[in-house]
Amino acid sequence: MRKKKITERFALKVLAFFVTVLSFCCSVACVVGIVWMAETGFYTTPFAQLPYVPKQGQGYEFWIWCYNNRFTVITVGVISVILCISSFIFQLCSAGRVYGKDTVEVKGFAAIPFDILTVGMVILGGSFMVMADSWHYGNLAPVILVVFLGILSLCVVIGYLLIWAIQSKAGVWWKNMVACKVLQLVVQAVRFCVKAVMAVLHNLPALLTAGIWL
Repeated sequence: MRKKKITERFALKVLAFFVTVLSFCCSVACVVGIVWMAETGFYTTPFAQLPYVPKQGQGYEFWIWCYNNRFTVITVGVISVILCISSFIFQLCSAGRVYGKDTVEVKGFAAIPFDILTVGMVILGGSFMVMADSWHYGNLAPVILVVFLGILSLCVVIGYLLIWAIQSKAGVWWKNMVACKVLQLVVQAVRFCVKAVMAVLHNLPALLTAGIWL
């Protein structure tokens, strides 16, 4: 019996999923931090000349820490982006791969018609946006909920793309759609009607002759 390939190991797939989520969140945080530092002048102005830094007291040590790590944030952001892209590519390659089978398995959530899945994604995303827009951000609780919804949305999007990868590799992503099946039924109905009309026209002389004799 052959050894398991890397793309067939379930533990590595789960690890790659969490690495993708964590590295993406870290990348977003680093980008926000870099933009904030650039707008504040951390990369162009000496620390003593920064206008927004409190001289002493609350928050002073935080500003010093941010200033000392302003270039570290760039390094961490680049590493996070590389990790995110690499782990996501691995997930796309390993999606649907099962040990002992050379074909891609389409079952469970991966068998959901892609158009139904897309409509569900749009509804879910719209619901999240409405919920996040309706909250009042006067305290920390709504911010935590928005971050949680953002991470949850990221997990859902990754799952959506993995399902698309599985169905694409199996060659059924468009055949499995409800719209495609409805279109096939419409085409079959049109063909049946055309054949029926052609049959009537072909036998029309015989029908007219039989009608005259009757």
